[in-house]
Amino acid sequence: LEVNVLGLCVMTREFIKQLRERNVDDGHVVLLDSVSGHTVDTDDNGHFYNGTKFAVTAITEGLRTELRGLNSNIKVTAISPGEVATEFMLRKQKIKNPTQEMIQEFYATNFDHVVLQSEDIVSAIIYALSNPSRMQIHDLIVMGSQELY
Repeated sequence: LEVNVLGLCVMTREFIKQLRERNVDDGHVVLLDSVSGHTVDTDDNGHFYNGTKFAVTAITEGLRTELRGLNSNIKVTAISPGEVATEFMLRKQKIKNPTQEMIQEFYATNFDHVVLQSEDIVSAIIYALSNPSRMQIHDLIVMGSQELY
């Protein structure tokens, strides 16, 4: 809750405040959501994580509406990845300081599909930021090529 919702809200508020103080009206807010913000996980305690990501989905839409109400041209995009090979799942299993090798082995062993890599999410963010001013990516769901929703 503190990272996924409160941290996101504070950082977003401060970023928009900085833009407005500098009279920048064509910025772009990119929020990291998750496929979990669009579906309910049935894993043990997964629904709490889902709840935080559903909050991100709602915050994204609310922020976009608020900025439009202010006649702002600041764009708001949510990037919603599926499984990404990060230390997240290992830390969930109480494995501290996993190495990159441990992370890759975990995903290769425990998933029947290829998962995304961090650089795939970077590519999605660059895609969202590189569109013309007339275009806004609202929510970009990014998943591995064999991953099911």
